[in-house]
Amino acid sequence: MVTAAEKELRQREDITEILRYVIYSDYVALDESLKEFPLSIIIVAPVGQGKTSITDQYKDNTGIREVSKVTEYALLHEFMDDLKRGMRLYYPDFVNTGNMKEETVASIISFLKDYINWDGVKTISYFNTHIPLQHPLKGSLMATMASRDFLRMSKGMASSGFLSRIFLVGYHYRREKIIEIMTNYAYGRGAWDTIKLPLPEIGTKIEITMDSGLIKELIPLAYKLGQKIEGYHIRALQQMTLMSKARALSENRTEVSQGDTERVLQLYSDYAVKVPGLDKEVTQIMREAMKAAQAEATGEVSEVVPKAIKAEAEKIISGLRSSEMTEGSSNNADQR
Repeated sequence: MVTAAEKELRQREDITEILRYVIYSDYVALDESLKEFPLSIIIVAPVGQGKTSITDQYKDNTGIREVSKVTEYALLHEFMDDLKRGMRLYYPDFVNTGNMKEETVASIISFLKDYINWDGVKTISYFNTHIPLQHPLKGSLMATMASRDFLRMSKGMASSGFLSRIFLVGYHYRREKIIEIMTNYAYGRGAWDTIKLPLPEIGTKIEITMDSGLIKELIPLAYKLGQKIEGYHIRALQQMTLMSKARALSENRTEVSQGDTERVLQLYSDYAVKVPGLDKEVTQIMREAMKAAQAEATGEVSEVVPKAIKAEAEKIISGLRSSEMTEGSSNNADQR
């Protein structure tokens, strides 16, 4: 039997592992015709549970820029060179936006939504003047938020479609673990080591192949997530496919293995769109985010999923639906 302490240690190790794959996704060659983009992540947990300690392990890696000033103006004036290079922006505490005016928050969320998307930021604004860019700004995001702040800001992040582009991860520690973390901090113990990854040069994109049969293995979980959050199935399939490729790249391989997909399925099953204590709220928030993204989208599903995979997906989903209907009929018969 797994103890609570062992489960908490596994949570920390799992999220550290997820972050590694998220970072490596910046270096996987993407297919823009499928509207693919690198993985962006927000880690949500209550105050004092070590969110920033986990993400700080990676902050000194190539291609990551820690950002303390969150406004669009600050980004464009102090980090324009980084934005042009497609750096991963790291916000160790995204709550800073909570002290700003509503329109300022809306502006930065809108900017980041485009920055982490497949087509990037095409226009920048200065005092109501819109300037088109010759080359779009495209990159990725890594951030942490306290649970209460996530709830407070969720409406704006969802209605803009921003959260539909985010891999949302949450965790929660027991009171005893929190006391342990605080005690270690007070005595200068338990500092987490910096993790330096052997990453390629910034801008490098490496082709990683993945057999269609392995992609098909991801479809049932993508379908399940799509049932929980309408419209999320395609995004989940894209994210899991890219994370499988990123895992292969992190192990210096150019072909996805069975082990990659199995591990990604486990991580997504355990952590995707789950924030302990806030599952109902987060599910509703993500539903709103997907509605906003769908209203904004101009492409059809067929544009973002290869036709061969789409056909197989429809077969698998049809089978899942039939199974659910059979199970439901059986349950009704039992009740009668």
